[in-house]
Amino acid sequence: MDEVLAITHAHLRPAAMKYLAVLDAYSHKLCIFTQEICESMASTCKFLKACRVKELGHSMKETLQPCTKVCT
Repeated sequence: MDEVLAITHAHLRPAAMKYLAVLDAYSHKLCIFTQEICESMASTCKFLKACRVKELGHSMKETLQPCTKVCT
């Protein structure tokens, strides 16, 4: 489905996919495969973002630790 249509009318996807399965089995399989790739990439991005946030949190603590020792 078109990205804008998929975002604005997500409820139409199941019906569109059923129609595509009947109309063109190859395109239907390709669409499912593409959707799985997109979901995998989105999950990877979320994971990498979480790792980066955690890494930044640790480095911030390490940076601030000497300052807190001096100030106390």
